Amino acid sequence: MAGHPRTRARHGSPLRLRVFGTVEGSIRALGDQGRYPRNQVERVLKSLVRVPPLSFVVVEQDGKRMLQAGDVPEALSLPTDAGEAFGDDLSILWRKVRLQDDPQADARRDGAAADKLFDLTLGKNDQVLALGLRPPSGRPGIRGPVREMIVTLVGALLFIGRARWRGS
Repeated sequence: MAGHPRTRARHGSPLRLRVFGTVEGSIRALGDQGRYPRNQVERVLKSLVRVPPLSFVVVEQDGKRMLQAGDVPEALSLPTDAGEAFGDDLSILWRKVRLQDDPQADARRDGAAADKLFDLTLGKNDQVLALGLRPPSGRPGIRGPVREMIVTLVGALLFIGRARWRGS
């Protein structure tokens, strides 16, 4: 981040809350009792970070990076459960989330097939979701990017619904 970033903890603006909600909902929609198909989650996150203002997404649990997409700064450190760091060209926002429903390590639906599909497991602890946001370049307002993220979320939900319907 250029200049001296300002760091502080706060709840965030409606835009930030919508972006957090979109990313969080996209990840949650792909999970099943704390288990996630890593490839699908990474594809969805990569499509979200292509849409301004989102630059990157990181999910950490117990200090370990579980997922990431986009241009994540090498020295990214999340010193608290929630906060914001503002720079001239990048703002980093993070907060504690609970992405998994009720993780149950012994809740296996389809045995080996499910283990291959759901190859990322989030334990009982909360996660920290971090987002990198870049200021819009010459485009006033945020309706377009948020709309594009919502379309991506809806597409992911339709994809999941179709896959689950075929599996029935």
